Amino acid sequence: MPHNFFNEKESESRDYKLEYHINKAKLLHDILCLSNADSQNQRQLIFGVSDDLTSFPGISKNPNRMNQAKLISWLRTVKLNHLPEIELTTQSISACEFDIITIQNRPEKPYFLTEYYRDGNTTLHQGAVYTRDKDVNTAINRCASDKQIEKMYKERFGLDSFLNRIRAVASELPFNFCHRGNAKNPFITQALEKLVHDEPMVHSDPELFEKASHCLNTAKTLSTAEPYHPTLKPANGQYLMQDLAEYISTRYGIKGSSQS
Repeated sequence: MPHNFFNEKESESRDYKLEYHINKAKLLHDILCLSNADSQNQRQLIFGVSDDLTSFPGISKNPNRMNQAKLISWLRTVKLNHLPEIELTTQSISACEFDIITIQNRPEKPYFLTEYYRDGNTTLHQGAVYTRDKDVNTAINRCASDKQIEKMYKERFGLDSFLNRIRAVASELPFNFCHRGNAKNPFITQALEKLVHDEPMVHSDPELFEKASHCLNTAKTLSTAEPYHPTLKPANGQYLMQDLAEYISTRYGIKGSSQS
């Protein structure tokens, strides 16, 4: 009966190998596929286990076995745009040793070669982006899809976080379109505050930043007035909320609910 460590099947973040690769280009291919995988988990390449989880011979007698120092030393000779955060450890189970290459999930994706790498008849080309779809690697002679690569770059440049914050603001704004605007019934601005104060990408759109900042400052001023602000009216803040919602809808195609 195998150890419960091996209960998890192959996936975007886990790959099993019965033995070490003879061909270093194929090992590099596996590492790049896992490094670029669409998963929030650590990625693991585990040696000494068959991919169907029926054989667990371990790896101790394998002549191509590596250790942490050899792995890092070799990867540093490979021309990569970024070196993944990677570690090789050994786990002993039932008198067998299993090597585990663990790759941390980092936003530097995509990882790719800046110069080709060849071992024997296997060549990885510069610029080619490899990843995994469930438990299947991108073929060595192919490249990840446009959609997969786009998602990697969105993560790398923080665009996913940016758009998620805009979605949160769009959902929040309609609650402020009426019946808000003084200390007894303040504007709801939690998502708006995070967009203005915590999201660096907001400065890539100066008009969005200006509208959101003006909206937030006005909302804060009105929401602390008791009972009402001497010059500003709740309608002023409500108008700015609606104007910001329209801008987000037009510029980003993101709409909130129709709640009022």
